[in-house]
Amino acid sequence: MCEFSKKSFSHYSKFLNHYNICQDPGNDKIVRIQLEKGNDQVKYCFIPTYSQDGGDKSIFIGEPRCLLISDSRKIHEIEFLKNRPSPKGSLPFSKFPIKGVLIIKDEVLDFLAPFKAPLPAPNAYLKCAEVLDLTGDDSYCLAFKEMGRYSLHSF
Repeated sequence: MCEFSKKSFSHYSKFLNHYNICQDPGNDKIVRIQLEKGNDQVKYCFIPTYSQDGGDKSIFIGEPRCLLISDSRKIHEIEFLKNRPSPKGSLPFSKFPIKGVLIIKDEVLDFLAPFKAPLPAPNAYLKCAEVLDLTGDDSYCLAFKEMGRYSLHSF
């Protein structure tokens, strides 16, 4: 079980500021999060990811879970789905363990090319993954990363 303090936070990122997060030791689909400073105007989206040990690249393995987080005293529990469709002939993504979470705000941003119009950040990330899977083109992912409006947390 996770142990969170109402007054101290164990993690920091430029995007989220201070936060607490942990994965349930008995169920990799359950994550608990607490933000020092929430935002009741925009949802935070959490996307389950997998990366090989020592690898610097991650893949998403399930749909985003989005919620409003405004109270820093509240601990939010998120239950992920491992429901990303797998390419034909590949190991199903549902077989991969969740080893991290990509955290982004559900806000419309004006990403660099090759994006052609402003797009909600979760959609931009999913577009990056789709194009990379289908064509091997990483330009959408590079534009997403360049914006820098996300936090990737490994467990």
